[in-house]
Amino acid sequence: MLRSVKEYTLKHPVIIIFLGSFALRLVPEILAGPWPLGFDTMTYYVPTMLNWANGDFNPFHFNYYTPLCYFLLFSVYRISGSVFFTLKFLGPLLYGLLCSSFLFFVDRGLGWNNKKGLVAAFLFSVYFLNLRISWDLYRNMLGLVFFFLFLPFLRKFDELSRSRKFIASVLAILITLSHEITSVIMFFVIFSGFVLDIFKNKRLSKVFKSSLWFLPSLIILSFFVYNSAIGFHEVPGSLNYLATMSYSVLTGDVFGLFFLIFGLLLPFVILGFWHDRTLDSWSLICLLGSFWPIFFPWFQVIPWKRWMFMLGPPFTIYIVNGFDRLKMLKGEFSHKSFHIRFSKLALILIIIGSTGIAYTIFPLSVTFSPSTTVDERLGHYFPGSMLCNTFPLADCDDFKKCFQYVNKSLNDGSVLIIHESLTGWARLYLDEGKNVINYHSNFPSDDELESLSADYETIYLIWWINGYGWYDQKNLPNCFEPVFVSSYVAVYTYRS
Repeated sequence: MLRSVKEYTLKHPVIIIFLGSFALRLVPEILAGPWPLGFDTMTYYVPTMLNWANGDFNPFHFNYYTPLCYFLLFSVYRISGSVFFTLKFLGPLLYGLLCSSFLFFVDRGLGWNNKKGLVAAFLFSVYFLNLRISWDLYRNMLGLVFFFLFLPFLRKFDELSRSRKFIASVLAILITLSHEITSVIMFFVIFSGFVLDIFKNKRLSKVFKSSLWFLPSLIILSFFVYNSAIGFHEVPGSLNYLATMSYSVLTGDVFGLFFLIFGLLLPFVILGFWHDRTLDSWSLICLLGSFWPIFFPWFQVIPWKRWMFMLGPPFTIYIVNGFDRLKMLKGEFSHKSFHIRFSKLALILIIIGSTGIAYTIFPLSVTFSPSTTVDERLGHYFPGSMLCNTFPLADCDDFKKCFQYVNKSLNDGSVLIIHESLTGWARLYLDEGKNVINYHSNFPSDDELESLSADYETIYLIWWINGYGWYDQKNLPNCFEPVFVSSYVAVYTYRS
């Protein structure tokens, strides 16, 4: 006689989810060979690690970004001695911790049973949205790991002993030191809960005493926000989208990315929604951040796509709850109707899992933009594959050769101008003291080039050959001529 599904339990599910998600995230790292993955990893993490290794380290410089992930990266780099190993090891490690901590939350925080929790953790680990986050948003992952550990404490905060409240307070500090958006979500969840408690006629003094446990983390976040505002003379992360695009294009981007990420699963999100203080607050603040440009495009704090990415955890929970409401998780193996329901669930999970696996194993080409979607604009927000970094993996060796060529050619009378995407590569392959100017995403104007030519005898530029390349810059102005070519990549000099 076949036993009921309820009798089957899996021992050590957190460890199994950790190992499975670690292995899944390791696949693209292995396929990438010696090259790292991710845009932020090469553009921001690599320069910071190298700067610290060269002695440019000062804790008081952390005035506009949270430092904990950088400390972790630097520590692994000092032990391993390899920038690329550090990035390739920490990506899978953080992803394994992220998925296993998510299971910890749905188990201890939501009280889901073994079967339902494992389905949620599996879906979370193979969902291409979360794999995209693991591509280069290491600070997001670290912040969410601590947040998932923190939430079970928060949901029963009034019942906790002082020692457990202290642990919750420490976790809140670690979240604040890890990632800004996660910190904002955390405080929104905390204080919206306090407001609800007040409306439920809880004593104001009791709510105030509870809030004091989170005062240290709030002070730390305020420090980052204040110092960033002073440093940039504006609200940190504030953006005016209409300065770079039309309203119709912006609206299309927001809705296009939302339906790319959630469209097919949105019916399950709606079906599985239920009122929960934590998930309601989390979803609300992220939805506001995601769609804010539609209503007020002139000012946004932190890009809308980053808010949209953070909808993944609550929406995953709603999706699995939708499966449960359709009775896909109930029944016995010996019951025919259960076979039908289970086969539908298995098919959905296989499709989502196949999409996630495909996202990790199919590379992009220099002949395509970073997007594999119908609307190539979405490639600005969501890369079409994990097998790339700031350019296709096939071009990494060619860019390395070009940087080595420039490194030998640069002297006091010459300068290299680089796109933002090449920042980390320049730090890796150029000697200290070389003249390098970053022109971010907008190509230098004729006036800027003329001004540079007055200060330097030779101006170098590294980019793809004409007709190829990413970032909407497939053709250079005629004033640049190639002096060294390696496959699709070339070194150019400016001719006024």
